[in-house]
Amino acid sequence: IPRSELIEVTNRVCEVLKRVEADVNKSCGFHVHLDMRHVTDQQRDLIFSNLVSAQHTLFRMMPPSRKNGRSSGGTNYCAPNRAKQFDKNLNTRYKAINACAYSKYRTLEVRLHSGTVNYEKIIRFIQILEHVADTPDTIVRSATTIPGFAKQFNLPRSLTNYIEARVAKFSAAHSSDTRGSTTELE
Repeated sequence: IPRSELIEVTNRVCEVLKRVEADVNKSCGFHVHLDMRHVTDQQRDLIFSNLVSAQHTLFRMMPPSRKNGRSSGGTNYCAPNRAKQFDKNLNTRYKAINACAYSKYRTLEVRLHSGTVNYEKIIRFIQILEHVADTPDTIVRSATTIPGFAKQFNLPRSLTNYIEARVAKFSAAHSSDTRGSTTELE
């Protein structure tokens, strides 16, 4: 969806989902594909690296099950990326930042959001990812504080407030649950 249509289309889709009483459970994920068709390989590599740098804070915004969860078959569908280099992440699509999507769709797929049909959560997360993707410099090491993260990725106060609220919501669950057995959703 072009950025110009994103808000309207997302709002309409969420309204339909609400009307049909769509719901999610712990097995659901919300994935975002960032269009890479019109960027150079160097720009793609920079965006990928910055997304990997941002993943620590992004995971803190989610229930622990997104980072630590396993399917019934034992697969973790959004394990944290360890390497920041695009080429070193082509072995599996089951990473928080999926580089494998590039060869098939010319996108970078961000898989780490919990399942949701909530319009605000969808739009806010996409806006955060756009800020990370639009950062012109390589973030060698992501800030460990939310204000530092917001500064690195030039986030407006509204998105910073959103991140703070999400991190606060899951803070206790992250500190007490290292295996992802939280009952919290979204």
